[in-house]
Amino acid sequence: EAALPASAIVRRSSFLKRNPALTPEEFGRHYETVHGPLAAGLAGFRKYTLRYVQNHVEQTGGIDMPFDGITMTTQVARDDYSRGFFHEPDYEKIKEDELYLFDMGRTVSVLSRIVGGPPGPRQGRKAVFLAGAGWQPPPILAMKGLLAHSLARNDPGSASALGFRGAAFDHPFTVEAWFSTAEAREETLQQASKLFGDGTVALPVREILIFGPELPWRTGP
Repeated sequence: EAALPASAIVRRSSFLKRNPALTPEEFGRHYETVHGPLAAGLAGFRKYTLRYVQNHVEQTGGIDMPFDGITMTTQVARDDYSRGFFHEPDYEKIKEDELYLFDMGRTVSVLSRIVGGPPGPRQGRKAVFLAGAGWQPPPILAMKGLLAHSLARNDPGSASALGFRGAAFDHPFTVEAWFSTAEAREETLQQASKLFGDGTVALPVREILIFGPELPWRTGP
């Protein structure tokens, strides 16, 4: 879907696995306070990005999650989405930090088209579901305590290891969901395979807005 129409709302999602040399706490702190501002401060990044959200995966019960963070960037509308920040000269300024922060062999970036629910801030406890291969969305997502949701159709052909090389990604949809309580979110996480198909990846996350229309990025005081 590199040639999506200019009217489409397109997002790049990067599913990030931390460098095993870092603890989850070290990863989360660096991701939020160093990596986020570093990326947001680059003109080449802002050239293609309308909104930048970090999703910090919450560690539960000592389980090793498949990802530790998910960067979601709403893309500036254009004719060719195969061209983006990865092709900008100042991408070189963030590569070293990516190699420090991420396990590149387990990190993947993919383009998506928003097809249900506009991207934007939501309230409550958030979870992200990467649907199993073959899942098709029902008209209404019936989840206990669901406050809001956003649905994105992923383009596996656009997948890369953050621009370094090709990567595999076999989840047809990404569902973001916001719940009224932690208990309602946990109940849905436990039922993820039933709701979204075998092979679903279900992640409890904490969302952080780095910049967007409601929080403009400023490089000065």
